[in-house]
Amino acid sequence: MNIQQYHGIPLEIEECEFLTSLEEILHKKIPLVEKIRFQTFGFIVKDFQIIKLSIFGCHLSYIPESIGNLKKVKVLYLSENHLNQLPSSFQKLEMLEELYLD
Repeated sequence: MNIQQYHGIPLEIEECEFLTSLEEILHKKIPLVEKIRFQTFGFIVKDFQIIKLSIFGCHLSYIPESIGNLKKVKVLYLSENHLNQLPSSFQKLEMLEELYLD
């Protein structure tokens, strides 16, 4: 397991790369949060991997292909964005249980 820091938060390197690419698109840091609810912006980590992510209301037109690196993500909030399609790497999210796109 290769661990790297994302603003002081230890994560697997591939997950750091995803957050960094997302941060570049959004021009702001994605915060670590305690709970993910409707309209939350941030992520939750367990065992150095992102298990929940909410990028609610960020007006994104696309999601980076590297989202497929989030191997343990269970919940994704992508509501209130301008997504026309999801990246092909989305199919790699085998642990995904909940997806919010409205």
